[in-house]
Amino acid sequence: MVAAYGLGVAHSFVTVPANTELQAETSEEMRGRVFASLFMIIGFLSMLPVLFAGALADIIGLTAVMALVALLMVLTGAMTLRRGAHARKAAAP
Repeated sequence: MVAAYGLGVAHSFVTVPANTELQAETSEEMRGRVFASLFMIIGFLSMLPVLFAGALADIIGLTAVMALVALLMVLTGAMTLRRGAHARKAAAP
């Protein structure tokens, strides 16, 4: 529960500013189309890992799948931090 709460808070720190920026930068005529497309793509793409993780858990086991997902999350976080450090260096005067 604590991890789920933490992930939810972290998700809101990313989602709210991203949606605010998207809404501010999109013209009123296109806003509905942009958000409809965004939610359709998010819904479709979020379904894929669930399907693949279930099938993979049947093949190699739940523990191995959980370890693989954790490894992918750590690697993604490390790449994000590294990219942010490079961006800060490039932006520094």
